Amino acid sequence: VAGAWGECMHWACVYEQQHPGWEQDPAYAEENPAGQVIAFATELGHASIVTALEKNEEETHVSLDNGDDTFVFERDTSHQAQPAVLGGHPEEHQHSNAPYQAQVVAAQ
Repeated sequence: VAGAWGECMHWACVYEQQHPGWEQDPAYAEENPAGQVIAFATELGHASIVTALEKNEEETHVSLDNGDDTFVFERDTSHQAQPAVLGGHPEEHQHSNAPYQAQVVAAQ
């Protein structure tokens, strides 16, 4: 997932990596930071990107574990299918009915 949703997932994963005790934080009692991103996307009616967000989460954790803190969606994807454009920004939905825009890179 590229764009704002991909960035949200990236930073949620970074938070999990940089704050080893996040599991004890009451704010994450029901859902981990990355899970909150997925839950919010679903709540806003974007269940169609959940699988891509989960893949993004997995790949981001692997990249961070390997010392690579770049966005996974910025990698060379010329060997993959072209991204599908879904449309919007997560924060827009809190304040308006504006369409959501994001790109979902097809899972291999």
